[in-house]
Amino acid sequence: MAALQTAAGVVLVAVGAVFATYTARHWRQYRAVAATPTTDLSRVEEGPVEVKGTVTEASATAEPTIRGGPDPVVEAWEVEEWNERGDGARWKTLALGVDGGRFLLETDDGEIEVDVPTSSSGSFSLPEALLSTGMTGVALDDVAVEVARMPYAQVEPDERPPDRVRSFVHAHRDVDGQTDSITNLIDIGNAHGERKYHSQTVEVGDEVYVLGRATESADAPHPPRAEHMTVRGGPEDGVPMIVSTLREDRIVSQGRTRTRVAGAGAALALAAGIWLLWAPYLAGAL
Repeated sequence: MAALQTAAGVVLVAVGAVFATYTARHWRQYRAVAATPTTDLSRVEEGPVEVKGTVTEASATAEPTIRGGPDPVVEAWEVEEWNERGDGARWKTLALGVDGGRFLLETDDGEIEVDVPTSSSGSFSLPEALLSTGMTGVALDDVAVEVARMPYAQVEPDERPPDRVRSFVHAHRDVDGQTDSITNLIDIGNAHGERKYHSQTVEVGDEVYVLGRATESADAPHPPRAEHMTVRGGPEDGVPMIVSTLREDRIVSQGRTRTRVAGAGAALALAAGIWLLWAPYLAGAL
């Protein structure tokens, strides 16, 4: 019994430590939104920048996309599948990601190029799931895209997906092709293998908030001007890349709420684990 209790304590402490690590990393990202002042592009320098403006021109687009659209410069996406294996039935996240692109962002002070990286994952851990609570969009590695809503295309397991969805699946290695339902003869309601393809794009004409790191091009003059610089993610400076169609205050508010929830989960797991590890010794001392 004591050995089982000790093992459970070790597992809970490890889980709590993972949650705490994810929470700290996530909060640093959204703390950067609150701490970075809006950049005046007439005096921009290399380093962390915060810019707000209108997407005016795309030089590289996110193609193919689930959502479509005339000029999709960035797409945040998530693929869910109805899973009836095991003891229950639930929507399971198969993959999520950000398909990036390059675009010009026009502000009151000028224009600057923004280069959003492409990133995806075929796994979705419990800490990531908790940190995504209340989030509409995708946060992955050093890039996050937050939007007001993410509509979805729902596809039955035995149905031919729309062409744009088929093209998207073919282009993304983290998303397997959809298979027929293993229980389609007896399914009532959702069928095993049914999918939801959630997505939202940032397009030319959208008003966006961007946080990132400005870097000079090789031919930039000195002092540099905004038209010779590009905003990217800057992990070497601890600068995340955040692109959002939401207001800055809403980004900060939602990030604060998510980190509080995740932090509470970390604290509970650590407290329970430490108690299980120390309880036998305390009982012996008494």
